[in-house]
Amino acid sequence: MLTPHFDILTSSDTKEGEVMEVVKETKDFTIVKKRNGRFGVKNQKGQWINKEEKVKILLGEGLIKVAEPKKEEPVAEETAEETTEETAE
Repeated sequence: MLTPHFDILTSSDTKEGEVMEVVKETKDFTIVKKRNGRFGVKNQKGQWINKEEKVKILLGEGLIKVAEPKKEEPVAEETAEETTEETAE
């Protein structure tokens, strides 16, 4: 007997009563949005995909953006100038 496919996924891996919305389903993976707003990715075997592979998939689908690293300001030069002034006094 075939069960109908719903756009909401419930899983034995989740807490009781937790419902996840299916965002995109492909032959390789399924992307779900959790109630807390975060995304989860499952492979075709139903196993969760984590870390770099998950980020790569979500970036490819345009669901997340990568924050660029902050540029560090030259703090070492300022500190060196302050110490030379203090020692000169």
